[in-house]
Amino acid sequence: MGGKTLVIPDDVYQRAEHIARRAGRAASEVIAHQLRQSLPPLETELDSRPIASLPDAEVVDLALGFMPTVLSSRMNELIAAQKERTLDSIEEAELESLMDVYHAGQLRKAEAMVEAKERGLNLPGLT
Repeated sequence: MGGKTLVIPDDVYQRAEHIARRAGRAASEVIAHQLRQSLPPLETELDSRPIASLPDAEVVDLALGFMPTVLSSRMNELIAAQKERTLDSIEEAELESLMDVYHAGQLRKAEAMVEAKERGLNLPGLT
């Protein structure tokens, strides 16, 4: 897998090194893992299969689904911070990206709800 070089603050690298030592892993692996977990997916990583082509179980899962907790929590943190202060440019970009993921997910969820209704599928918790 290819890679890029990042410049990160010394204290962040030291924390990653500490975790890596305890886990018996390289600091770069720990950092890459944390970045993958905390960054929202690219639009190209979102499921773009037509809803109508999905099996019933996947349609129901999409209709009842939520934004992943890690992403939702971070988005809520940034929204709360934005109410109290001006976000820096990195936070603004992150919030915009998270909002894009949220809106794409909501659209997909709505499409799945329509498909579920057309198929006569039961959506627990929804009437």
